[in-house]
This record gives sequence, C-alpha cells and structure tokens, in this order.
Amino acid sequence: MLSNFPRPAHLAESRRHRRRLGVAAGATVALIASVLGTGIAAAGESTSPTTCVVKAGTGAVSVGVAGDSTALAAALADESIPTIYVGGICKGNFTINRTVNVIGGLRANGSLSEKGTAILDGQATDAVISGYNSTVTVSLSRLIIRNGNGFDGGGILNYGSLTLSRSTVSGNTAARYGGGIANFGGSL
Repeated sequence: MLSNFPRPAHLAESRRHRRRLGVAAGATVALIASVLGTGIAAAGESTSPTTCVVKAGTGAVSVGVAGDSTALAAALADESIPTIYVGGICKGNFTINRTVNVIGGLRANGSLSEKGTAILDGQATDAVISGYNSTVTVSLSRLIIRNGNGFDGGGILNYGSLTLSRSTVSGNTAARYGGGIANFGGSL
C-alpha cells in the first residue's frame, strides 16, 4: 500500500505554500475590490441589487421591491424637490420636465455611498430618460443608464440643459438618432 510509505517533506511543504498563497490571493482580491468600489457591498450596505431605493430631498427613504420605480417617478414629477437620491435598480422610463439633480449611490438605510451608483433600466420599452422642456437644467450623477430603446435617444432624449457626471450610458438603442443620447437643441 502506498499510504504506508512516508511522503517526502518537500511535497508537504509545497502543499502548505500553496495554501498560504491561496489565502493571500483571496485577501488581495478583497482589498482591490474594496479600493476600486466594484459594487460589492461593504458591511452595513444593505441595498439589494433588485430594489429601487429613493430619497426625495429630506424626506423618508422609499424602498420599492423588484425594481418598482413608483417613488422615483413621483419624485421626478414633484417640482418642490430639488435633489433626488437613488440606489439599486430602478426599472422604467422617466420623464423629467423640471430643474432637478438626480444622484446615485443611495443605500437602503438612507446613507449615501461615496463610490456607489444606481441603475436606471429602461427595460427596452422606450428612452430611459426623456426631457422635453428646453428651459430646465437637469443634472445626473453616478448613474448607469441602460437598456433603453427609443425612436430617438434610447438612453437619454434631451431638449434642455443636461449635465451628466460620473455616469455610464450603455446598452441602449434607437431607431433613428442617438442610441445612447439624442440631444435636440439642448446642451450637454
């Protein structure tokens, strides 16, 4: 039987070395993920990736289930709210016809993640964000705008003044102009 023979010391040492390397590699990956902010939730971040989290101004945090974006649509329509914080995944098509700031990175507990984002998903039904009023200024920050499918502007259809910062517009299509962003007479 082979099991009765002693194993060479170098094989046992090699196995211990591989184990140490595996632990070190795992720790390194965790450190890099936390530094780069890959979307892996840190301790205390309890936002489920399928919920839509909204805080309108100084109001209470609203957490919708399975991407329910009713609270976001209502906040966008309420002209008394200058800033809306959002987190998680909000599904739908959103019309913005007023001056407003929309900032991603909201956690379900109401705190704002410095490196976090929020996803606005158009579900391939229309433009994700449409702004038809040429007299308003809209600022979108820390958002991922995806999966829009419009005639013009699959991701964003803009007629006003739009500022887009620290955001990604990708995976959108349009039948005519601007798969990502269509800008008609406005500024970007």
